[in-house]
Amino acid sequence: MVILAKDTPKILSQIAVTLSRAKFYINHIERNNVPYSFPMERLFENFNDSVMSMRREHGIDFDVKSYLTTTPQMSKLSKAVSDTFFKNLCSVIFFMEIQQENMADYGYLLRPSSVCRLRSGMEFFFTTFAYKPFTCHGRVGVYKNLRVENYRPFIFTREEFDVELKLWTSKYQILEDEKIPANIPESHWWWSMAAQDKQKTFS
Repeated sequence: MVILAKDTPKILSQIAVTLSRAKFYINHIERNNVPYSFPMERLFENFNDSVMSMRREHGIDFDVKSYLTTTPQMSKLSKAVSDTFFKNLCSVIFFMEIQQENMADYGYLLRPSSVCRLRSGMEFFFTTFAYKPFTCHGRVGVYKNLRVENYRPFIFTREEFDVELKLWTSKYQILEDEKIPANIPESHWWWSMAAQDKQKTFS
């Protein structure tokens, strides 16, 4: 997709707002009077909603990461988000583990569209920063491999989360008043799995 030059300032503004909100929610984890799960949920839900909004406005091929180094200001902001995220990685891992446990133990209480929206937000966030360098404790790495010492558990957590998510979406179906969002990437398989008919037979 070709973005006209006249649209670039608007796009950069939208992305800057999205990144600023992401950084706010990540920083919010450290506030003692706020449960860690709330800012993590808001981080991924808001990121999903922002990216989906931009995909509707600018086309289904719209990619946030294409703009992360467009200007010095954007590069600085995206790096701040990346670094802040990694400084709170233990909280992120804990959040994903709790969400995984909730699907396993209380899956029937969860709204399918909310779970899928949360997972899509994670995917948009992680893929946006997949090759973005981060610095933590003097070490440099990228999201894509996370093979820096002490960060490997994040890979395991994501894999385990998706194993549970696949099992969960095989049991629970999107409600009648819900539908798969338009322009959702095909790689977000959890939506199609949750939308499959799951008629149960009782004997």
